Amino acid sequence: MTEICTQAKGKMISFQGNHWEIIGVYSPSEQGKTMVRLRSHYETMAERGYTVPRELIDYVPTELVDDRFDLLTELFPTGIDRPIKSVHIISSCTASKMLDAGSCKARYLYAGAQHRKLLEGIETAENLDITLSIVSAKYGLIGSNETIQSYEDTFSGLSSVEIRRKGKALGLREAMLPLLQQPKADLTLVLLGTDYLQACDLPRSFDAEKPVVFTGSKTALPLTPEGQNVASAVLEESHTRAFGAGFVALKGEVTKQLLIRLNGQYLQPQWGRQ
Repeated sequence: MTEICTQAKGKMISFQGNHWEIIGVYSPSEQGKTMVRLRSHYETMAERGYTVPRELIDYVPTELVDDRFDLLTELFPTGIDRPIKSVHIISSCTASKMLDAGSCKARYLYAGAQHRKLLEGIETAENLDITLSIVSAKYGLIGSNETIQSYEDTFSGLSSVEIRRKGKALGLREAMLPLLQQPKADLTLVLLGTDYLQACDLPRSFDAEKPVVFTGSKTALPLTPEGQNVASAVLEESHTRAFGAGFVALKGEVTKQLLIRLNGQYLQPQWGRQ
């Protein structure tokens, strides 16, 4: 086979639930298909000093790989450069709720697009230990398995002063900050929009013991903290096309794809090992 497309070398992609680095792209194969030679992301990580299993290096057809992984690598450089076994997600409540829900676990109450996409990712990533917390405009910061009553409270339509006052009454800053500064999970993902970040009123700068990534739009960036192990994944209009999701659902869809790929670290490829 003849090597082509040398600029693809070093790119990270996803294949069969694992992370891979492109070693080379070749054409044609015996089947007349363009083939890509990969090595496991574990190989790259081993070179950086991590103790990890090493997977088979082989050739696969290019149509079988998912180049959205390259976008995830750019968005979450501190989230997928190391083995991740546990993830804590802090998301927001949604105005859309299940009809006639009455009282139920918080994870089943909300029907917004971001929340639905997020649950899809959590349910798929069965090899990860995932904790979901929700910032509620009525109850404050709650666990997704807490039983709550349906409600109509919202931050929408309130002034910045009113939002911060309401957030203070709910104790959001006091509840959030310890979870961010001393997280128990290997990776913490914060999926909050502008209103919710205002309500949490987090300090502009703090350090975290483990990686914390705030995911959101450019408009939320001024409210996003900075510090050691604290990063931002800024979503733009181009990401809606790349991930096939509108802006309302985008944080949920991107997180879903990230969870699927992190989950893949603990899946064995179907086509063999060394």
